[in-house]
Amino acid sequence: MARIVPSTLTFTEKRWFTALIKKYQMRPIFLKKRPIFQKNPKQAQEWRGSYLEDVAPAYEMALPPPLRMNAIGWYKGKVVFIFLRSGKIGPMIQKIAFDELEAIPNFTPCKDSARAELKKATKYNRRKTNTLAFEWNPGHRADSYHGNEIIPSKHGKMEGHPHTDRLLRQMWGIFQRTLPMKFVEPNMLCPDPFRIAGTGFTRLAVLKSAASAIHTDSANGPGFACMTTLGTFPRYTGGTFCFVEFGLKIAVQPGDILIANTPAHFHCNIGPIDGLKYSVVAYFKKLLASQPLNAKYRAKTGAKYETWTEREQRKWDRLNMPRPKHWRFFE
Repeated sequence: MARIVPSTLTFTEKRWFTALIKKYQMRPIFLKKRPIFQKNPKQAQEWRGSYLEDVAPAYEMALPPPLRMNAIGWYKGKVVFIFLRSGKIGPMIQKIAFDELEAIPNFTPCKDSARAELKKATKYNRRKTNTLAFEWNPGHRADSYHGNEIIPSKHGKMEGHPHTDRLLRQMWGIFQRTLPMKFVEPNMLCPDPFRIAGTGFTRLAVLKSAASAIHTDSANGPGFACMTTLGTFPRYTGGTFCFVEFGLKIAVQPGDILIANTPAHFHCNIGPIDGLKYSVVAYFKKLLASQPLNAKYRAKTGAKYETWTEREQRKWDRLNMPRPKHWRFFE
């Protein structure tokens, strides 16, 4: 019988992932780095900020066709991604969220982006199309350059967008049902003022017809990102998601869900985007749970809330016992 989960998992984890794979009829994929990255482990780092077609056209041309079925990917005994095809997010939720995003006026041109992997997105599209590229990043972030405090992102706090909120709650629910142990950290640690739509996501990146160059999401914290796309007919083309080092392309279409450890693995989009495509990426930034940053935020704004660490400390104080050291996440 073919192996479908890593042998290094605990007994409970094996049972969970085996049941999950059978439930969603996933294809288990045991990933290996391509020879070029085995010979030179720093190769992907050297390619950072460039498009794959520019730095390794022969490598890109030799990649197999993109994955188009439910799948789970493993590398060294750990989950890299879970991909669930259409049907997980209903067509009505997709449509009303798409229409709402279309009405948002303050998308920023990618040439003005603070992210190096997006600065050349419009220029990249213009190789084959005339499609412009934009981004929208609501939520909160830690401003380490001006006082090291928590502030809203340049696009605000993600307020007044009920249909996009509904989409995010769907994505959050799928995250909970597929990777509950990874779901626990943002659900537990995310402070109330920074929760988007009541989820544990603290930041949203919506890319409008923008293909990302090779990068890792180091600014997104250590956890998994949840992604989907929105589009209309005629369907857009291009912008296929790719895990660069594994040579794996994934065809994320409207209604699909990709939950991936993007901070740990280099990825990009392949192919200029022709048409209107919204890539919706939601994630939790762990730094926003920092005790000093939250204390500074409350002093500045007058907000009344407790962080998870403070709630736990109060519980142990009531019991007149010291809190276990391994629970002290941010001290």
